[in-house]
Amino acid sequence: MLPSEFWLNMMFRICCLLFLLPLALPVQGQQFHGKVYDEDRNIPLASVLVTNLHSNAMWVSDKDGNIAFTALPGELLRFHLPGYHDYDLRIFSDKDLIKVGMVRAPIELAEVEVLSPMARYRRDSTFNRQFFHKELGYAGRQTKMNYSGGIGIDGPFSALALWASGKKKYYKNFQKELVALEDMRYASIRYTPELVKAQTGLDDSGANAFIRAHPIPNDFVRYASELELKMWVRNEYRAAGKKE
Repeated sequence: MLPSEFWLNMMFRICCLLFLLPLALPVQGQQFHGKVYDEDRNIPLASVLVTNLHSNAMWVSDKDGNIAFTALPGELLRFHLPGYHDYDLRIFSDKDLIKVGMVRAPIELAEVEVLSPMARYRRDSTFNRQFFHKELGYAGRQTKMNYSGGIGIDGPFSALALWASGKKKYYKNFQKELVALEDMRYASIRYTPELVKAQTGLDDSGANAFIRAHPIPNDFVRYASELELKMWVRNEYRAAGKKE
């Protein structure tokens, strides 16, 4: 190889190395400095988490709201602090000073449902009838003709199948138990220890014992007025005293 060719070859290699060297080095983002503050009150915010969503690098603001981070043009940074809306900032310029005003997020409280005992009873009773409509329908099913020309699902064949399988009796018992439970709950709402104490002067344990010893008729407790309920309790209390 001639000396001139040697030097030309060396120069070519050096040029290639100088061209490829920047590509081999990691890309360094620009250093930025900023201030994070409450936009409404204009006070600095500490402990704000800043995340570069491209490099996943993270930084935290100090007690005075100062923050320093690195980013490249076009990269997106997210500022996060509990109690505030997240703030997304895309880097478009080479300005090294960034100011970020964060807005407080409204505190969302879980909805609290306030219902009276009677309103809860009516809601739950409606739900039970909707949820167990099939079972209750079987319990009250009667023979019906399908006027489209055949025997409908409520016809004698289906009623006979229920009777033969023994399910008719099961559904009847189910209906009775459900109604009995609802009657007990309804009575407990109207026929209460507080009512008994007010009419008799008994204490808590005495009022509860009175309720157990004097169950109120379901039909009466459903349709009686408040005055009729009070009179019933007084009469039962007097009758019990006379027996003693």
